[in-house]
Amino acid sequence: MTSRVLPPVQHRGLALRSTAGGSRSKRRTPVREKPAAEFLVPTAARNTPRHNVCIDLLSAGNLESFVEVFDITEKDEDNVDIGQREDDLRVIAAGLKDAETAAREQQAELEYMTLKRLADFLEEKSLLKTARRFRARAQSAAQSFNNPQKLAAAQTLHGLLLEKIGDVEGASACFESALTVQKDAGIDVALTVGHIVRTKTAVGDALEAVNDMKSSLEVFTEAKDLALSNAQMEEATQCMYRMGNASERLGDALGAIEHLERYMSSPVRVDQASKNLACAVLARCYERLGGDSNTETALQYLEKLVETTKETGQTKLTEEAASSLGRIHGCLNNHADSIKWYTVAYYTAKMLDNQARVQELGVTLATARASALLPGMAAALQNATGETLDDPAPGDSLSIMLKWTSQRREGFTGGKFSTGFDTYDPVAEKAAKKQEFERKLQRRQSQVLDALGHKLAKMTAEATEKAAKQTLVMGMLADVDRSRTMDAVAASKPGTAASRSATPAAQS
Repeated sequence: MTSRVLPPVQHRGLALRSTAGGSRSKRRTPVREKPAAEFLVPTAARNTPRHNVCIDLLSAGNLESFVEVFDITEKDEDNVDIGQREDDLRVIAAGLKDAETAAREQQAELEYMTLKRLADFLEEKSLLKTARRFRARAQSAAQSFNNPQKLAAAQTLHGLLLEKIGDVEGASACFESALTVQKDAGIDVALTVGHIVRTKTAVGDALEAVNDMKSSLEVFTEAKDLALSNAQMEEATQCMYRMGNASERLGDALGAIEHLERYMSSPVRVDQASKNLACAVLARCYERLGGDSNTETALQYLEKLVETTKETGQTKLTEEAASSLGRIHGCLNNHADSIKWYTVAYYTAKMLDNQARVQELGVTLATARASALLPGMAAALQNATGETLDDPAPGDSLSIMLKWTSQRREGFTGGKFSTGFDTYDPVAEKAAKKQEFERKLQRRQSQVLDALGHKLAKMTAEATEKAAKQTLVMGMLADVDRSRTMDAVAASKPGTAASRSATPAAQS
């Protein structure tokens, strides 16, 4: 029976013998296989810092570190082209190798310290988003060994980094986890509470910015309660202010008043500018509640606000408070006070150089003055129909209306002062101060010029006297020289006694 010959089996490019002892199959040339690393990156990326670091990690057998470095350079979360920063990549690779070795040897504390140092290095390099992954890994490593202080520190550092990046909700969660660990271990929580209050306040502000006032109020309340429970009055006071604003925007006037009055009466020192903002909200809330007593309280807050905002330079708030005072007094038919405060608001708006607001307040002020004229006009018309003001002649409407014109000035302000223009005028006051300053400056300049003139005159006189003396001396010296010259000329002429006496001497 003839044996069956099987086809040769190919394996890794080499021909093997057939199972049936036939002739040897022709060998094929072995195909050279490429190293695995050559398939990982494109040809254009070879010999780059990223490629070299990855090859070194693979050669050392650190596959997990290689994957991590590859992922970091691929994502480049910080947008710094980290794949080309060889020095930083070498530090990252070394830290990852040490962390991987510690994890293999189940040394969790060493792994935590290695990852923490690596995250610190990246934060110093401002690679915050890259550092975030190592803060998270360090926190996970710290949870695997029993050291509450290091675990709380890892959670706190992670939260601070998230806060820098802008993830305040994540930061708040990390701080709250750290607070729980610290309370269980009896560690001081003051610093962590401050972090929580700060991040919760930032979360509340973000919610308020998108008009989610209910959630914002809840977050502020949590932060305030936490601060009070740890005797952090300054943080609690700031939360009260925010709670008052949130309550006012929610329409809860009583709640806003409660929070803001506690804020105003807090033992913590609050700057006057912030108090002014709180006063403005309190005035609005009291006005909204209505009633004589609440309206009176609103007026008191607004009048105080006009004075205090002048001191702090919050001109816009001054104008708003004065305008509100004018409006409220107008509703109460207190025309004189209405005109007074509208005038303050009008001239304050002029100082702000807000033309639209100036025109609006100008119209409002004119309306207030017209409202003040109405009672006098109505009385004059009533008298013109049969009664008189001071004249017994009834029915003389023309003469009575002419008399009423003399009362117009009084009617402008409801009878309390002559006109609405003689109230506070900041522009005129500023101009008067400027004129006074210029007068003082001119007077001082005149005094200085007079003093300089006297001194200059004295120096001129001294210089003139000195020049005269020098001229006299020079004249005397010139006379002496002239006399000597004349003597020398006379001596040189023949026949003179001097020349005769000089001849024998010359001959001898």
